[in-house]
Amino acid sequence: AAAAGDAPAAERRYAEAIEIDPYRPDLRMPLAELLVARGDVGAARAQWELVVAMREEQMPGAGADAPEGEVVIQVGGGGGTQHTWSLDELQAQARKRLEETASGVK
Repeated sequence: AAAAGDAPAAERRYAEAIEIDPYRPDLRMPLAELLVARGDVGAARAQWELVVAMREEQMPGAGADAPEGEVVIQVGGGGGTQHTWSLDELQAQARKRLEETASGVK
């Protein structure tokens, strides 16, 4: 939906996915950017703060066959695409965005 230019629909989809699995920083980061785009910096900062507060053992797939510090997400069921991301990298991005928006909280 975001790629198609439908930011409100994309925001709803991210929020729904986060409601199902709240420990997905890979969903919270793009949601935060959508919130910033519509001017809700405070809500975006809340998403980034949640990402920063997450612990690796909370992540989906914790203890699975992922390299240390990374999480593998299977998208689309058994035959779906695998996405690998690092919690440390997403937390670093979140910290950076918190710093960048510290003076622009609405």
